Amino acid sequence: MIRELKTVRYKERTSDIFGYHEERAGADLVIICSATDLFGMKKLSRLRFILASVFLVSLVVVYFTGRQFASGALEPISQLVREVDQIDITRISSRITTRGDSDEIAQLTDTFNKMLARLDTAFKFQKIFIPNASHELLTPLTAITGQLEVALMKDRDVEEYKATLGSVLEDIKSLNELTNRLLILTRLGGEHTPDKFNLVRIDEILWNSRSELIKRNKQFNINIFFTDFIQGEHHLNSNGNPTLLKTAFMNIIENGCKYSSDHRTDIYLSVIENACEILFKDEGIGIPGEDLDYIFHPFYRGGNVKNNKGHGIGLSLVESVILLHHGTISVNSKLKTGTEVRITLPLN
Repeated sequence: MIRELKTVRYKERTSDIFGYHEERAGADLVIICSATDLFGMKKLSRLRFILASVFLVSLVVVYFTGRQFASGALEPISQLVREVDQIDITRISSRITTRGDSDEIAQLTDTFNKMLARLDTAFKFQKIFIPNASHELLTPLTAITGQLEVALMKDRDVEEYKATLGSVLEDIKSLNELTNRLLILTRLGGEHTPDKFNLVRIDEILWNSRSELIKRNKQFNINIFFTDFIQGEHHLNSNGNPTLLKTAFMNIIENGCKYSSDHRTDIYLSVIENACEILFKDEGIGIPGEDLDYIFHPFYRGGNVKNNKGHGIGLSLVESVILLHHGTISVNSKLKTGTEVRITLPLN
């Protein structure tokens, strides 16, 4: 084999064997050497031990270091989970602790807090809405029941029956109006969504509101004024729900006429940049300063109008409608001077 290959190297157990074939001076020489590299084997054995030791130590270090870093990196999430887990119906007003960072965890915390704020508002609204709505519905029903019971206690003449029926009819109309407003208020966030809005004309809705209110009450004096900045009909187009906008406008106009001695409301329509501004102005009894911060709360009524018929839903409904249309509403009022309601709606 050595003669064929000329040079052979192989290892047998711990020995390295080398075979060499050469023809020299007519002689056929085959040289075979065998040796054991004790020093090299010791170095290789030591190297294997060092590599195994380093691998094991590195594995342990990486494991514990990785756990430490992972624990530190996941601690904000763990803290977030713990705080969220503690929030229930009795602690809906609680908020998650925010950090000064601007990473994804901070954004998630901010999103949770915004969601909790919306839920808190919804629960507070429901807490106030249900008992007040029940009270407002119960009042006309109690009045109707009482009048009918009194009328049936003994025989009466036709005029007395007519008077009783007329009073009952007024209570039923009031109950019907209250029910319609409650239905609109509770359905605002449902089927009436911005993606279902159509192109509407703000001035047409105002004119329709004026016509319907005057038809209901001939004493109402409603005037609509346009500014010189309106150059064409397309400047008054907006995306919205005409029924909801009409309900909101009629509430404001009706309040202005109802609480003014001359039953008059002036409406000023103008276009400012990409928004339509509508100013409703009356010279009525005004709103007390201490009531201005609460006029948009459901069922809240000012101290100077509690003797007048009403339910305190109108302005709350108006605000909900305007905000749904991405508009703004503000009220400026002085006692015995009048009230100004300013609404802005984005134009298409």
